[in-house]
Amino acid sequence: MRDSIARYGLLQALVVVELEVFLKEYPEYQGHFEAGVKYVIVTGHIRYAAITSLLADEDPQFDERRKTLREVRIDVQNHLIDDLDAIFHQENQKRLDLNVFEEALIFQRLQQRKGFSHAQIAQGLGVGKSTVTKRLKLLELDDAGRALVLDGRMQVATAYELVSALPGQPDLVVAAFQLIETERLSPGEAVNRIVLAETAEPVAEEPTVSGSVGDDATGEPDGVQDASEEGEAGPAFPPGVHVGDPAPQEKVQASQSQDPADAVPEPRVPQEVPEPAPAAPVDDVRARTRATALRERACAQLVAEYAPAVDDPQATLIAAGVITAAGGQILKQAHRWMRAAGDPDAEHLEPSAYAATVVARGNGALLRKLAYAVALAGGERQASDRRTGLSPAAIAHIRHLQDAGVYEPATEQERAALGSPAAASA
Repeated sequence: MRDSIARYGLLQALVVVELEVFLKEYPEYQGHFEAGVKYVIVTGHIRYAAITSLLADEDPQFDERRKTLREVRIDVQNHLIDDLDAIFHQENQKRLDLNVFEEALIFQRLQQRKGFSHAQIAQGLGVGKSTVTKRLKLLELDDAGRALVLDGRMQVATAYELVSALPGQPDLVVAAFQLIETERLSPGEAVNRIVLAETAEPVAEEPTVSGSVGDDATGEPDGVQDASEEGEAGPAFPPGVHVGDPAPQEKVQASQSQDPADAVPEPRVPQEVPEPAPAAPVDDVRARTRATALRERACAQLVAEYAPAVDDPQATLIAAGVITAAGGQILKQAHRWMRAAGDPDAEHLEPSAYAATVVARGNGALLRKLAYAVALAGGERQASDRRTGLSPAAIAHIRHLQDAGVYEPATEQERAALGSPAAASA
């Protein structure tokens, strides 16, 4: 940019708003400006920096150009103040390498200034709604948790799972991640271990894991935009407004603040978007998380104790079909329970290889035991899915655990679905 301006001069005016207008909309910036400042740059920061650099350069070859840059053209567009937040976000999104917490602070600012929903923020800024939801959730991490993410030790998806399963308990999130690191547990296993320890429940030797801990309403991987949201229109701007400078490296910050959250207020969204369903109360989330941990400990116990008495060829054939048809996550969960039950092959083989080996050997007792573990894993996946209510399959699964005497409904939803009176300790 500097070389271009040195050769051709400033070809495009800096877009600005008057300082008085800016401070009326953003009073929190009072005192951020030196005396004599009259304007706040909307777009053109890189060009302005290049001009400043040329003016400070004493190289004689720039003498003539410096004479033309003592004063530069500006385009005062005070009406942009209404859409300034959206413009800043568009510019920052293209030109700043923001980390997930800086993005989260941006979304939080948009939410708090005028009460926009996650869907409205997503529509106005052209991002996926799940991205907004997940980034905001990460703000529940404490400094230690954020440091783990920024250092690259804890993946964003893992952080989101842990925060969702342990709401309002950032110290437990860090403790759970330490278990993941030191004992190579999955996020679900770590959460279950932490939850059972915190509730003074005896911790079983068997590892427990939830296939659905931390799933959000979209079920999509972190950072992936919903297909239905691709191509959504970005924020609306006044007719004829040019947004952005041609320089791809330009970084735009409101009032030259170094805080990305301050640099990006909220967008003006052209139409109403329905509010998302309210989030479940923290106590309900904690109750569901504890119930998941207790159910999975019960499943591990049932698998360890299962011993088919009669060799039934038809049942063995059905068992082989159940195992072969099982998905990867269900096989992985069943494999963990079989490993905890002491099967030596499960200790040394990966889940898919272990399942194939059991089917190929044709041992009826082992086939039926693994099929039982697979059935329990499928039922537990249904029961721990937080995106929907309890399905008939989930109710049947919980009732089976109850009939086996290893679990009592631990949430109001479970008790209502099974007709249980009051909570009983597991």
